[in-house]
Amino acid sequence: NAKHEHWENPFERKTKHYSLYTNISWEFAETAASAMDQVNEFYRSVYDYKKKAKAKIYAMRKRSDFDRMTLKVLGRSMPSRGVGGFWVDGLKTVVAYDRSYDEEGYTIDSLWKTLFHEASHQFMDLLTKSRHQPPCWLNEGTSCYFEGCVIKADGTIVKNAPAAQRLRSWYNLERSPNRHSLEDLIAHPRNVSPADGSWSYEGHYYPYGWALVYFLLNYEENDRRVYGVAYTDDGRIHDDYKEVRKAGKLVYKDAYLKYLAHFSERGCEGDRYYALEIAKKFFVEDINDPDVQDWDAFEKRWRKFNESLYAEQEMMGSEFADVLQARCRGYILADDYERARITAEQADEKRSQDSETYRLLALSNAGEGREADSVYWMLRHWEKVWPTGKKEEAELA
Repeated sequence: NAKHEHWENPFERKTKHYSLYTNISWEFAETAASAMDQVNEFYRSVYDYKKKAKAKIYAMRKRSDFDRMTLKVLGRSMPSRGVGGFWVDGLKTVVAYDRSYDEEGYTIDSLWKTLFHEASHQFMDLLTKSRHQPPCWLNEGTSCYFEGCVIKADGTIVKNAPAAQRLRSWYNLERSPNRHSLEDLIAHPRNVSPADGSWSYEGHYYPYGWALVYFLLNYEENDRRVYGVAYTDDGRIHDDYKEVRKAGKLVYKDAYLKYLAHFSERGCEGDRYYALEIAKKFFVEDINDPDVQDWDAFEKRWRKFNESLYAEQEMMGSEFADVLQARCRGYILADDYERARITAEQADEKRSQDSETYRLLALSNAGEGREADSVYWMLRHWEKVWPTGKKEEAELA
């Protein structure tokens, strides 16, 4: 670490998808080399992108190193607060720094979220071939979606989890003067920087963009986050919320991909309401759900879903693992083993060292044909149940 602490001599790693340069630490370099390739595969599944694509990542320890690199690649400086990194399409490059090193209120997790967010912009640029700009909520909201990825202690990535900071911000904004409608979000006129032509929207729109993308990629038919009752009158998690039911189809995922493909082919320059018009067509008219016959009903469903997400993440604590285990069993019943595995990984993140979560991870991995991982997790399950005298479970394992 001492040898590579100065930016002039960083650690260098070449991976399947990235050239990585960092002076943070040897441990960070090793972890990032593995983690970013895993997240890259997740980008590809969400953006439905199969072609080869490489990029560079510069992850600095100090703000001063970041400022010098920013001047080098952009020819200008970044604001002193609020920006931890950026993506440069023309250079296929992410530049970021560890705000926890010399700024209060940050941890290394903030750097991971920045990297997961900024590196995902590559794929929107690849889809649009950088010819035009898609709706701002689609670009930034999708990048915020990847902020929910979490690195586990074994170096693997928990995917598709809610981005906790975005969810809390959305919940608080809903109760503030900055509350927005979906029309405000989708039809937002892009703010274009006169300095370099980059574009975005105000910070208080970011949680809304995240919330819409997460909903579109996760709402299930008859979703209990909308139709269920999370709590009993005395504040306990309702038994119905933990009941195992065969999972329903993802209602809006194909519509999201259709919307993404539409705006990959054309931008929405000159008509900000066009993005809203297409959203109404793809998310309401084409879905033709008898419970959601107009835009107001769609927005009401979206709000209820996110209110429930907040309750799950912020109020249920480690007991939420019981809910995630039940959902995992529902996915296994539906032979949807990938969603089962991802949900079991989320349960393990919420409450570690749980023998039932290990069993579900084993079954989910087996369903996907991941034999070695399945054996590993079933062994972990057996190690938990055998010493407790649960002979039947141990023999079954």
